[in-house]
Formats: sequence, C-alpha cells, structure tokens
Amino acid sequence: MKPISPDCVVFYTVSQCYVYAANHLPERLPFNAKDDTFLPSIERLNELQSLLDHEYLADKKSLLIVVPDAWLSVSEHQIKHPLSKKLAPLAALAFASESTFAPPNEIFFHHHVTKLNKDLVQLHVVACSKMLMDCLSQPFQADNRCCQLISQQQWDAQSTRRFACYLLSRQGLARYQPEEDKRRETRHRWSAFVLMSVLVHGLLLGYFYYLTDEQDKQRVAQRQKHTQQLVLPTQGTVFVTRFLTILRALPHDVRVSALHSEKDTASARLTLTAVRLQALLTQWQQAQPTWHWQVSSTSPQGASTGVSEDALEVMHVELLVSAR
Repeated sequence: MKPISPDCVVFYTVSQCYVYAANHLPERLPFNAKDDTFLPSIERLNELQSLLDHEYLADKKSLLIVVPDAWLSVSEHQIKHPLSKKLAPLAALAFASESTFAPPNEIFFHHHVTKLNKDLVQLHVVACSKMLMDCLSQPFQADNRCCQLISQQQWDAQSTRRFACYLLSRQGLARYQPEEDKRRETRHRWSAFVLMSVLVHGLLLGYFYYLTDEQDKQRVAQRQKHTQQLVLPTQGTVFVTRFLTILRALPHDVRVSALHSEKDTASARLTLTAVRLQALLTQWQQAQPTWHWQVSSTSPQGASTGVSEDALEVMHVELLVSAR
C-alpha cells in the first residue's frame, strides 16, 4: 500500500471516536486504549460513527485510523529459520488467516520481522478481516479519501517520533499484493537506474568541463612561457621601450615567436587571426601615428598581409616597425 501524509488522525474507543488534525495532536491522549478489551458490536460502531463531525472531515483528504489492539488480531511467532523478503509476507498471511478465520483474499495485515539471533526470527503480525476493515473505514471513504488503519500498539511505538504519521502510514494494514510488490520493486530499480545514469552523466559532464578548462589554462601557460623565453632587451631607445610595451600588452591569443630591434627599427613574428591583426593595426596606428607599420605574411600561402584571408584563420606574420 502506498504511504500517505495524513492530515487527520481518528482514534476509535468503545465509548467515542476522537478526531485530531495531524499537526495538532495532544501530548497525551484522553483515553486508555488498553481499557477496550473487546470489539463492540456493529450497532455500537455505527452509533459511534454517527457522532462524528462530518463537516470537519469534509476537507480532509487522507486519514490515519487507530484502533485498540483488542479489536484486531495481534500475534507474535518465533521461527527457527531466516525469512526472506518474499517469504515473510506469505508466512504472515498464513498466521493471519488462522487468527482471523478469513480467507487469504479477505485479510488486511501488516507484518514486521525481528532477528533474535542467527537462526531465530520473530514475526509480528497485525491483521483483521475485510468486513471489519470496511466497517471501520466506511464513514471516511467519501470524496475519494485515502484511509489507512493501524493498531494502537503501532501508534504507541512511533507517535513520539518526528514525521510519525507518515512513518505509521507505511505500516497500514493492507491486502497481500505480490504483483504490486513486484511493480514497486521494478519502480525502485528504474528509479535507482535513472538516478545512477544522471549521476554518471553529471560526473562525465563535469569532467569534460574540467579537462576543457585545464586545456585552456595549459594553452595560456604555454604562450606565456614561450613569450617569457624571448630575450627582450632591458635597455634601449625610447622607441624600443614603447614597442616592448605594445608587445607586453598583446592579448593571450596572440603569440610572439621572435623579436629583433635596432635603434629606431624593430621587428616581431606574430601568430594570430586576420581579424585580430586588423584590429591591432588600427589600434597601433592610432596610438603611434608617426611610426611606419608594415606587415608581411610568413604563412605557407605567402599572402602579402593576410588581412584578406578568412577572419578566423590563424596566420603567421612578420611585423616591421620604424620611427619616421
């Protein structure tokens, strides 16, 4: 049975039905469920249900019904061999059928397995017949409400914990539905597969971006290293000093492979795109309008300036600069 998040809890007693909002439960219940030692008659249950505030219940979508242990079949059985997840519900159903005197297809039950030692387990079973389940839940079934039923013992074991109502709804009495269990297991497997797939793809994507970033860093580092390996003169004329300042300010995507200077003349070999060359030439001519700028291509194609080539094509040029 699918767990719910109940917004209302109904407590049955032999004298009254107590209804509380799930988020406003009292610290102590105003009754002792252990005083109810027998199951009331159908007429008495109908009488209790007639006193319910149906206007208050009208906007409630899910309910958790708690009934005294004496109204249900509660039993414990010690088994001298391990119980698998598939075998445990079958064993619980067999014990429930013996205690409720109902056929297996008309039994609602919940079971819990506790391992006592290596070869001994204890099977706890709470069960009731379909007739009793229908009788107890009938006044709450209107408007497609979700109802789940548990014993007072189950409530006492969990009620002090956080999210108790949701946890208890997972222990509601339900029919034996092996096909539903298979579907639930299949859903869990697919959910785990999808989660693992998303995780793996996320890791691969993160690793790809990491490698791309590292590759860019290495490319920049190699350009800087190559530039640093050039023997730049530490002293020279004002012209040479200004020309070196221009070279040091070059963008990272421009590579300087050689440099030569003499008094009022300097040359450098550059690797860059045509569009970058055109932009730099315009910038340099505006900054130093009195200098003479000459560009010649050293690419295998042998173009004169390379500016007419594809704007994104990387080219090799020699820049010759002289002071007029």
